[in-house]
Amino acid sequence: SVKTKHVNVRVIVATNVEPKILLEEQKLREDLYYRLNVIYFHIPALRDKKEDIPDLVDHFIEISNKKMNKNINGVTSEVLDFFKGYNWPGNIRELENTIESAMNFADGDLLSMEDFQTQYSSEVPEEVVNASSPAIPKGKGLKYAVEEYEKYLIKTALEETNNNCAKAARNLKVPKQTLHGKIKRYELDCID
Repeated sequence: SVKTKHVNVRVIVATNVEPKILLEEQKLREDLYYRLNVIYFHIPALRDKKEDIPDLVDHFIEISNKKMNKNINGVTSEVLDFFKGYNWPGNIRELENTIESAMNFADGDLLSMEDFQTQYSSEVPEEVVNASSPAIPKGKGLKYAVEEYEKYLIKTALEETNNNCAKAARNLKVPKQTLHGKIKRYELDCID
């Protein structure tokens, strides 16, 4: 066609490196920077906004429920603690993919640590290990890390409830029978 057609467009650009740094390193042309920098939003990384994790988890579960025709109601407190201790190098997309992947394995109403064991590589990211959790020996896999963290959380709940299994189960938001099975597996003690 020889006819000119005028269009009105908006260009939205995102980068994982501060544009000014790219400009200083001469990886971004100055004229392009000033053309694009009409309105600037700085959105912090997920690792800097961990208080947003519960809402994001609920949002991604809702999306995945619709996609997969499931009815998952949320995650256990152990999963939420695990997520808050993780550094999320893949940012919000990693969280979204983690939730969707776990939902493929989920059987219950809540996503538990077991639902997340198969989706990561055999190496545990160092960021997963935080100051309050037991140390993870180098070369151990995610399954080991999850079990150690779960054991730590159960021991803590039992200590806080004077080894009262029913109270610990309520605090951990898991059925008493589930907690009994885990206590037996980890060779812990509790009072019924």
